[in-house]
Amino acid sequence: MIPERAMRAVRGAVEKAYIGRCWVSENQKVKDPATNKTESKWVEVLTDTPCYLSQKQLNASSQTETVNNVQYEIKLFLAPDYDLKSGSRVRVVQNGMDRDYVSAGEPHKYSTHQEVILLRSEKS
Repeated sequence: MIPERAMRAVRGAVEKAYIGRCWVSENQKVKDPATNKTESKWVEVLTDTPCYLSQKQLNASSQTETVNNVQYEIKLFLAPDYDLKSGSRVRVVQNGMDRDYVSAGEPHKYSTHQEVILLRSEKS
C-alpha cells in the first residue's frame, strides 16, 4: 500500500499538468417555482475547473456535398473529487481552443485523478 503522503505528492504532480479549464452541465429535473412544473434542463455543475485533454482517437472527417461531419473521441483528465455523470455535456478551453463535447462516458476514478472519454461531434 502506498503511504498517504506519497499519494498526495503523486496527485500534486499529476495536477500540475492540468493546463485546461472545463465546465460541465448535467441534464437535471428542475421545478419552476412560478408554474410548479418540473422540466429537464441543462444545469452547470462544474465551473472553470482545472483539467487536461488528451487525444484518444482522431477520425477523418466525412464530407458530403452539403455537410462536413467531424466526430472523434478525446480523454479528459481531472481531479477525482468530482462526480461526473455519464451523458454530461463538457466545455473545455485548452491551448487556445474552446470546444464543446456532446457526451461524457462513465468516469474511471483513480486515487490521483479520473479519466472520462468525451465525444466531439460537429456538422459544419
